[in-house]
Amino acid sequence: MKKPELSSTTDTIVSLSAMVIALASIVVSVWQGMETRKHYRLSVRPKIEIFYNSDSERQLIGYTMCNNGLGPAMITEKNIYIDGEPVPWSGFSGYDEMLKRLGLQPYLKSHGAMGAGMTVKAGEQKNIIDFHIPDENLYQEKIMDIYSRLRFEIHYESMYGESFICVVPR
Repeated sequence: MKKPELSSTTDTIVSLSAMVIALASIVVSVWQGMETRKHYRLSVRPKIEIFYNSDSERQLIGYTMCNNGLGPAMITEKNIYIDGEPVPWSGFSGYDEMLKRLGLQPYLKSHGAMGAGMTVKAGEQKNIIDFHIPDENLYQEKIMDIYSRLRFEIHYESMYGESFICVVPR
């Protein structure tokens, strides 16, 4: 039996079909690569959050920082504001100027070390600052004073160099 011969029209259609399939394969491969890169970045994205804490029974007030993201966060900059004005990093604790302006020097219980270059692992929680105010009336006065006047701004990066900012309160 004789094999049917293909015409030049059939050859052209087969060749064009092969080219279209090859181009579609390339497009799908590039798209898949871009989606994979996006997934990798999202799978290690940090999310720094700062929480305001108050415990009226023990008369404690403070701020805690937590990385609730999936990857490490590298702190690039930290700013503290009182009444919208920047507070310089000063003294042994770094918080001396802030404590002086808020009238809280005698009530400082603890503070954490937080500065440029510090890395916060995923799920890690760090103390920023805590105050213990034993006088009930002063505690009630200072609890709103601290929350309304004090603002923290943390700039940080992911391991891919993406920049983020956490500001509390907004």
